[in-house]
Amino acid sequence: MRSIRLRIIGKPRIHPPPLKQPNIPKKMVGIRSTMHLLYVLIVAVLPVLVSSNRNINISTLLDAYTLTCGQRFCYNHNNNLPDTSRYNYLCPYCSCDPKCFYYGDCCFDMFLSLNVECTNVTIISYFEQESLSILEDFFIMRTYCPDGVDIDIKNQCEGSKNVTEQIQNLPVTSKETRFTYKNKFCAECYNDLNIENWSFGSICEDFIDFNFMSSFDEIIQNAIIKKCKFGSFSKNAYVRGCDKNRNTDIISTCNVSGTWETYDPSIEWACVNYENFYGMFRNIFCYICNPPVFQEPAISQCNETGLWETPDTKMTKACWDFGFTSTTYPFKNVFCYICNVPLDKTRYERSKDAYMHSAQSVYKERYFKYRLQIDYILDETFLSGLYDDNNILDKKEDTNVKEDIYLQYYAMTGNGHFCTNVSSLVEFDISCSCDEFCHFDKTIPCCIDKVFKQSTQCISSSNNNFLVYDWCETAGNGFGGLYDKCVGKNNNLLYDLPVTDYNTNVDYKNIFCGLCRYFKDPSEMFIPYQFYPWTVFLVCETSLPLAYHVSLSDLLDYRHESRCTVSYEHRNCGKWCSKNQPITSCSSGANSSLEYACQNYNVPPYEVEYYNKMNNSFLQNYPNIFCAMCNNTKTGLSIGSCNVTGDWDKYNEQIEQKCLLLPHVDYHKPFKNIFCKICNVKFRQYDVGLTNDPGCLPGVIENEVTHVRSLFSLFLYDGSADLDSSIERCTKHQVYDTYMEQCRDIVCFPGRVLINDRCLPVLPFTSNIGYIIAFGIDIYLTFAIETPVSFIGKLRNEIWNQIELVGGFQYPFKQMSIILVNRPCNENFSWTVGHIHVSVFIKVFSVGFVDRSKVEQNLFRFMQTNFTVYFPCSKRTPEVFCSSKCILGFDENAFYLPSRFYFASENNKCSLKEEFIIQDTNMYVFRRISSLLECPQIQMEADEIQATYDKTKVRINRSGADLNFYEFVFINENAIRICLSRFYDIVDATKQENTPVIQMSHDPERDRKRFALYNLYSYGVPLLFVGLNVIISNSVIDNQSYGYGGKACFISHQLTVICTFIAPVALICLSLGKIAETEWDTILNFEV
Repeated sequence: MRSIRLRIIGKPRIHPPPLKQPNIPKKMVGIRSTMHLLYVLIVAVLPVLVSSNRNINISTLLDAYTLTCGQRFCYNHNNNLPDTSRYNYLCPYCSCDPKCFYYGDCCFDMFLSLNVECTNVTIISYFEQESLSILEDFFIMRTYCPDGVDIDIKNQCEGSKNVTEQIQNLPVTSKETRFTYKNKFCAECYNDLNIENWSFGSICEDFIDFNFMSSFDEIIQNAIIKKCKFGSFSKNAYVRGCDKNRNTDIISTCNVSGTWETYDPSIEWACVNYENFYGMFRNIFCYICNPPVFQEPAISQCNETGLWETPDTKMTKACWDFGFTSTTYPFKNVFCYICNVPLDKTRYERSKDAYMHSAQSVYKERYFKYRLQIDYILDETFLSGLYDDNNILDKKEDTNVKEDIYLQYYAMTGNGHFCTNVSSLVEFDISCSCDEFCHFDKTIPCCIDKVFKQSTQCISSSNNNFLVYDWCETAGNGFGGLYDKCVGKNNNLLYDLPVTDYNTNVDYKNIFCGLCRYFKDPSEMFIPYQFYPWTVFLVCETSLPLAYHVSLSDLLDYRHESRCTVSYEHRNCGKWCSKNQPITSCSSGANSSLEYACQNYNVPPYEVEYYNKMNNSFLQNYPNIFCAMCNNTKTGLSIGSCNVTGDWDKYNEQIEQKCLLLPHVDYHKPFKNIFCKICNVKFRQYDVGLTNDPGCLPGVIENEVTHVRSLFSLFLYDGSADLDSSIERCTKHQVYDTYMEQCRDIVCFPGRVLINDRCLPVLPFTSNIGYIIAFGIDIYLTFAIETPVSFIGKLRNEIWNQIELVGGFQYPFKQMSIILVNRPCNENFSWTVGHIHVSVFIKVFSVGFVDRSKVEQNLFRFMQTNFTVYFPCSKRTPEVFCSSKCILGFDENAFYLPSRFYFASENNKCSLKEEFIIQDTNMYVFRRISSLLECPQIQMEADEIQATYDKTKVRINRSGADLNFYEFVFINENAIRICLSRFYDIVDATKQENTPVIQMSHDPERDRKRFALYNLYSYGVPLLFVGLNVIISNSVIDNQSYGYGGKACFISHQLTVICTFIAPVALICLSLGKIAETEWDTILNFEV
């Protein structure tokens, strides 16, 4: 047998880094005696429920927590320590309600008292794409017993278990306290006995239905093929997952940053198990074991910042007495931070130099990503150094932007995109703008000369490249200091951020470039509220002390120690500029004016529609039209006059003058310029319009990967039942067949296994399972039914109500139901008093978890019970109801109703059919409810039986016994299984002499004639009707527009539709009904 290698999933193991002693200055190490006394008091008053078996140091954990967050405990609030509740933005909110474990917001000492931790419920996994699994693997559970409980129960709860023992002892959830326990013994430790068992579940990369597999070997082998993962599963609404499936979105392990210098197993345990999200971290301890980089010196005294407004003796003492932690850098601990900031500041206002919103996330599973959205810069002290009366502004010269640049542009493109009168040769158009802020107009682009009047720059951001103003052309004397900061590089990242003026939607390189355009008098300068800095993104190798900064400038400067990369994101929809094309400068020897224009014309290629005339999309590889001009130098003679080719067919004097007088452009060789090209080819109408900015494009949304998955339950029974299928000859799981003189295995229905002489489900608690319920109902009517159709509808509803009531399903769906009555159904025909028989076929599917044995037993009992249906006694008295008793029993015709329904309808039998489309249910196996589901069985092979061709009846050769459809089940093409009790009856009958042998009547000559008749019918009748249609369409009907070759369908003509459609359909239905009736009589005709 193929060996199976299992991958056992246990608790996550985190390998600690090499132990190091932190490099902490002596002056940073406070007096610890006060702290240790505090923790002795706290630990002493924790409830006795705390287990002593966990290898954690509670003092270490409370120590680390207090240094970072202050005093936030449920069981001991030390009045000698300062109150830190005002600073709730430093650490997440926590609750002292024992049910906090469900919401994931317990205070840490409350969490310890609950004896819960994250537990992995996956047992075996062949799943190859764990990162794509959408199911939770870790859950908050009680895994330890409190001290003082029975030692045997404690060992059963806490002891390690192999795979089989884990399956036998799945988690349970309390219906009263809502706690989940690792197993039923852990629940018993807490005397929490009203529990709900979990089920065994799976997720597979490919679809598979485990419900009717008959052994664990079969399940495991298929699980390997289908790449499945096995574990426990619960649909209880109060089960709390650990959100481990978000491990790419949060930091949930220690030392991802590599900055945790001293490994501590207690801190690691708290990081893995405690749940109360802290930014991008699973909890505060995951932040503690991924601390920021320490830089000396730390602030270890109160009010060194000068911002503390309300001195507090307790806070001063706590700052001095308590120890050092790098989590609160640049402060020694949380108390030193609090006594250096204003009392009334909120999270939004905590920086002294800016109002800011922040967010944090994990980038590529190990980097720390911060998003800083700065709404307003508060610090205006930098404005005082900007006024400089002696510093005369060194304006950016525009002497390089000469007339020949504009003329060369015109000679290159033929487009007159100018605001000023460049030359008498230029023909102006009105498709460009000369407004002050036209650079940022998204509807009409700037004219060429306007672009060069104001300096711009292309700044890269995380979502595109955007245009900004980068100069102070309009400023005068007194703005020298401002000019230097606008043009130069500042040492403060906060003041180097690009900003947007939300009133004009204009972008500036930094706030200084915005100020020099906004103000005319430097003495009146302030920071306008409409100046919004762009959003900053920091991707860092180590974490930032985001909650403990006082100055945003200092926090941004700290990026160097954390090894952060910086990027910007426009907060609105800015003006795009040239992307990074492969060619960004001029070739050697190019015209100096063109080289200047190439480097300073920051307008995207799509904005000027010069491609139409040049018919060359390759130009889009250049940042702008001037770069294209100075990189296309060609040698050789040029055609410098018109109609040299003789192809100019429409003379124009202006074009001829432009050809002769405008400068030479190498790009158009062998022509001098574009106008020489125009006057040497046939006339062509050119589009000289400009295109608009395409605007901001939405992001691409990627489709999530979805998996076909199967959920099932598996529960092993108490006791030491032998599940091994390799048993000896004539063991207790075999019977001796005296007729065959051999032992026969006792087997079970597919999906069940023989345990202690009983066939029990392999997966007793399961989901996504379907059943077929087929039975008959005998009703004796004591009153006339005036509306049979309504009565059948009432009966259908009552049957479904009974199934829902007794079945024990969760969320059952009726996929199909067919009801057939042995009486005719007509609106004008009433049913008289007397007996009627109803055949019923129902397919039911359950998506919820069910107790499989209970459901199957209930449905089988239902098929043999009685119920009463109530119906109005008369149309005249609809409020008066009469009752009819419905007696249920086996009906051999009911199971085959789907294939015989239409024949029955044609015979005028009253019927009702419903069919519902339930996605993916057809992929599952539907099993018929019968006694065969539970009984031990014997398999009989093909040479022992004879079956009708439709396999609805079987005769046993040895005894001649006939079996009805509900007494056997086909396992393969020929073999069947029957109940062991029925086999004993056959064995007894075999002992009698002269056992009759079944023989099926067979006449080869008659079969040949029947086959020939069927072929004549199948091909001849359609040929007759098609020919009839053609004849009528071409000879009988005068108007040739009908039928074959015409414009109208033959149905549009009354005579053709009667002769070639209605009459043939009626004839076919009548003939099929007669044939079916004859064949059914033949099938049931046995000869013994």
